[in-house]
Amino acid sequence: MSNCGFLAVSDIVSLKNCATSDVTVGKWTLPQKEVAMVASYVPHMNEKFWNSKNGQYPIDTFWAERFSRKAGDEDSGPIRKEIWESLGNDGRKTEKEQEDNYFDMKGTDGSWIHYGG
Repeated sequence: MSNCGFLAVSDIVSLKNCATSDVTVGKWTLPQKEVAMVASYVPHMNEKFWNSKNGQYPIDTFWAERFSRKAGDEDSGPIRKEIWESLGNDGRKTEKEQEDNYFDMKGTDGSWIHYGG
């Protein structure tokens, strides 16, 4: 097996990949055939970032509605209320946000690596 591959240990997952050509991400360049590794455990388990609905749903437990934002429920949605408010929401709502209940990923960039690539 080559150095390029996938490693999974218990609940901690590390993804490794080799670039087939040079890849630039922001100010960094990953040269072709070099290994890149993304460790998702730390951002995925950050209790200061993720909403636990006032401790009812700790981040290390499954909560089916974690990414659901509900109209009138300030404690809903994937990220903690104080972080949501710091995003500078101006009160205007998109058509999607006007629904009673909607799937919400806003503000999770850099802290969430979705399944499926």
